[in-house]
Amino acid sequence: MLINWIKWKLKIRWKSQMNNFIFFKKIKQVENIWVWVVLWSLISFSTLLGGSYLLFKTTILNEKLTVSDQPSGILSTLALQILYSLRENHYLLWSLLFFIIFINAIISGIASSKWQLQAVDRDWLMINLKTSEQKSNIYIYLESLTWNSKVFLMAYVPIILSLGYLLNLTPIKIILILFITFLLFIVLGIISSIFHTSIALI
Repeated sequence: MLINWIKWKLKIRWKSQMNNFIFFKKIKQVENIWVWVVLWSLISFSTLLGGSYLLFKTTILNEKLTVSDQPSGILSTLALQILYSLRENHYLLWSLLFFIIFINAIISGIASSKWQLQAVDRDWLMINLKTSEQKSNIYIYLESLTWNSKVFLMAYVPIILSLGYLLNLTPIKIILILFITFLLFIVLGIISSIFHTSIALI
């Protein structure tokens, strides 16, 4: 029952998001929305994968870019100094990426908490599916967390893949980084959501 409800809610969210694009608006009837979801996800994933690869290759990891070639100007000097530092210190580069990911995890957790506190789905679940209030809250939270997790899968996974490839990491290391980062993303999201909910209910 939980999986079916989450699938139903995700379907509604995907339809709402797709309506923001003219192409999908012109499609009056879609027999299977999941086909379009997979297609759209593959296009978005591939675009970000190629875009992040080119961005890293031409900026941070561009070996031809040196501080001595910089134009005059304080801002340009500072920008190139930062790019040079990130290129020379891969740990700093990964740390910056992880920091951005974990900040997004906290924001996603807070968003999940707000969705749980304000959602009308709680009453719908309790009336139609005869679930308890506590169980309804869990359903709403898991659905919201699942939706917010797509940000990691669709945005940060291709970035990590392109960066790992450019830094010549082995496939095992890349997979391990993805697994640990996603796990921490979920844990931080849960902690921030619980913390925000506890404060909001005071």
